[in-house]
Parts: sequence; C-alpha cells; structure tokens
Amino acid sequence: MAKVNFAAKLKNSKAIVDTHLSLLSFVENDIHYLYSPELDIYGYGQNETQARDSFTTTFKATISYMVNKRTLTEELKTLGWTVKKNKKGVLYTPPLFSNLIEENEEVRNIVNTKVYTKYNHAVQLPAVA
Repeated sequence: MAKVNFAAKLKNSKAIVDTHLSLLSFVENDIHYLYSPELDIYGYGQNETQARDSFTTTFKATISYMVNKRTLTEELKTLGWTVKKNKKGVLYTPPLFSNLIEENEEVRNIVNTKVYTKYNHAVQLPAVA
C-alpha cells in the first residue's frame, strides 16, 4: 500500500491547534478503508485515493459540525481525548493507540482480523475549548 497523504484545511477557525491522528488503512471485499480510531470516522472507496478523499470529507464535516454545535471539546473528551487550556491556548491530546485497542472493539477487530497499515498523521483542530 502507498503512504496515505491526508490533508484537511479547516476554514472559519480563529485559532488552530496542531495534533495527530492514527489512520488505519485496510481493504475488505475490494473496498479500501481509511479509519481514524481517535475520531471514530471512516473514509472508503474503490481505491486508496477515493478512500482518502472520502475520509477528508468526513473529517471536515465531523469537525465543522462539532464546532458549529459547540460540542468539539465535549465530543473529543467522550472519545478519550485530553483537552487542556493553558496560557498559550488549548492542547488536544488524543488517546494512546494501545488504549484504543483495549477500549474500542472496532479498533481491536481491525488489528486482530485485518491486514492493515497504520499511519500517524498531523492534523489541525480549531482551538475552541
């Protein structure tokens, strides 16, 4: 599998916080999937490019929805993230991948039953905590 290059620019955000996501790439029934366990979102398609594009669309829609509903911090905490405010702004820390394997049945299923590739990818989230 080729290296997944995922990029998403978030618009209408006053401040941006850099963080990272794990992305799991796998193929099932000839469909390519890209899954982020930290956000519990998927992208999919007939090839890796379509899966990446689908994931990018889902990522943007998910984050935009949370920001518009003012639930980003709450949702991230529900997903196991640590959100801390300090003098410099907001720090978003995703859960450890090892914890996700233990606590998330979907991640455990992918890791235990599929041939997958894991990527660590830098992303930006709006600083709204």
